[in-house]
Amino acid sequence: MPRELVVEVRGRAGSLDEAAGKFATLARPVATMAGFVANVRVGPVEVHLAYDSSPEKVERELLEVFIPDERGGLTDGRLIRLHLMEAACPGFMGLTANLSRVDRALRQYELALREWYLGGEWLAMSHLWIAAENLTKAVVRKICSREAFRRRILPKHTMS
Repeated sequence: MPRELVVEVRGRAGSLDEAAGKFATLARPVATMAGFVANVRVGPVEVHLAYDSSPEKVERELLEVFIPDERGGLTDGRLIRLHLMEAACPGFMGLTANLSRVDRALRQYELALREWYLGGEWLAMSHLWIAAENLTKAVVRKICSREAFRRRILPKHTMS
């Protein structure tokens, strides 16, 4: 029974090393978003298996990295609801002005979930504080830009 998150990425690359590096970079934000959507701790995402899947080849390169299996009791886990991922990912990717702030907030939230255990509350709360600071500034900037836009477009007597 799988005990960890598995992210499968497929695409084109010039070499197996390039594919492992490029696709791991794509998988990490997906894992962060999955942790946010499911409100569950996601550990660091590492490449475990990479292989050439070109249909025209008979012999294929393979890269397998040894990652020790989890041991001990099962940890908290949650199902990732696809409809929530389908809503959250495009919303995140559609951000323009505050993308870096929201990205930092999501990563801090991920770190907070990793520290959410008895005795780690102070560190979890520190990460949540940083996430809240980033989101607060993003929201304030959005409201200010919206109000400035309204003031430029609408005459003074029509603003509410």
